Amino acid sequence: MEKKGIRFFLDYVCDIIQQIDNHETLFIFSDIAPLTEIGEQISSRLHIDVQSFAPISLPLILNTISAMNHGQQMEYSLTQTPSLPAASLSENSRSLIDRISQQILQQSLVFLDANKASSSLMVVLLNILKRLKLNYSDEITIRFIIHGAFVIERAVRSDPLPNKKTREIINSHADIYNTISEELDALNNIFNITISKAEIATITQIFLEYM
Repeated sequence: MEKKGIRFFLDYVCDIIQQIDNHETLFIFSDIAPLTEIGEQISSRLHIDVQSFAPISLPLILNTISAMNHGQQMEYSLTQTPSLPAASLSENSRSLIDRISQQILQQSLVFLDANKASSSLMVVLLNILKRLKLNYSDEITIRFIIHGAFVIERAVRSDPLPNKKTREIINSHADIYNTISEELDALNNIFNITISKAEIATITQIFLEYM
């Protein structure tokens, strides 16, 4: 896709999003560059949350939508009560983690055991939430575990996604970036990988939305 075509496509997509914008997270599923990389440009231009998924499969798309819908319902049902502390998980939250693993990750991951990935990511998530003094929520659990599993998968393949704002994020949010990097190091040891600075920066962006 030529640069002119990319710009035209991006303008068209942004116009459509603005017409239907309801301030929800935008999902981009693609295996083809540069479509795998336009999420950052859309997010920067429209100031909305964009989550990119690659590699993709039909079960991944259907089950991610199903999981997010369920997560939104659970989040709504919890609005009457205080957020769960990071140190404990409700039965519903544990069930949510199991569904993410069984309905999404097992059908999409190629190199990883879904249960091992989700359980390892959950431990890391709770540690990050505790250190950043953030409350647990089903929304951030869904986002972090699904995104994190594909970060690990890409690291196994030595094919990390780029992030043009990596240096800016490191300079502007050094403490948060370093905290997340230190906790993600556990995943490096468990899976014998090295998570790139760009991937860590993208994960940092996720947590910044909750601060």
